Amino acid sequence: MKKRVILIVFILIFIPELFAGFQHHKERGNFNFYYDKKLNQYSLEYIISLTEIFDMKCKKKFFCTNSSSLDIYLYNDTARFINEQKGRWWQKYVIKSNSAAVNNIELLLQQNGLKNLLKYIIYRNNIINSFKNRLPVWFSNGLAIYYSDETFFKNKGLKFSSFEEFVKKLDNYTTKEECEQANYNCCKSIKYLVDNFGEDKILEYIKTIKTEKEFENKFYNFFKTTYKDFIKVSMNL
Repeated sequence: MKKRVILIVFILIFIPELFAGFQHHKERGNFNFYYDKKLNQYSLEYIISLTEIFDMKCKKKFFCTNSSSLDIYLYNDTARFINEQKGRWWQKYVIKSNSAAVNNIELLLQQNGLKNLLKYIIYRNNIINSFKNRLPVWFSNGLAIYYSDETFFKNKGLKFSSFEEFVKKLDNYTTKEECEQANYNCCKSIKYLVDNFGEDKILEYIKTIKTEKEFENKFYNFFKTTYKDFIKVSMNL
């Protein structure tokens, strides 16, 4: 009887505490922020302000029409981040179709590492949703990385056996090195186009694409190289 009472007390007191963190919720425009109760309110407002700025800049630059909502989960507890987001201990974030989770928020703020990561998340969400079925996901992801921070992902020296393997590793990586290399390749491809043809040419090209099939077929008209040759040269695949 005594053990049962102790168990009930534990459940009433401690179990709700374990799940209380994300009862804190703030909605701003198309964004829903779910945050740890320990998150400083000034930090939260700073994060929301950055999100709104990046959202506006991205939509202006890439004429994005995305109006879908994005849930953003802000974690300070790595164990909880891993458990709830099915993340890995080394991951700073997890991105899904309509949500993004960021780990170690306070630490990222202290190290000035949150700004570019948040920018990447917002750009990626806007570009992928605005150009769905028009641009390949890897290309949209490359744009998001390049225009948020092209040094965000490092070259790990890995070589994928094929273009198909590279695309697969974008969402199905098993190691930090595979994740970094796949994202680095995305960014490298965009950098190649910018360096050789200019930013305006890329934006003009994106405007004309109506389907993902057109993306490949019209590539030569704009960049005077075939799509396959571009992949081979820019990513060494």
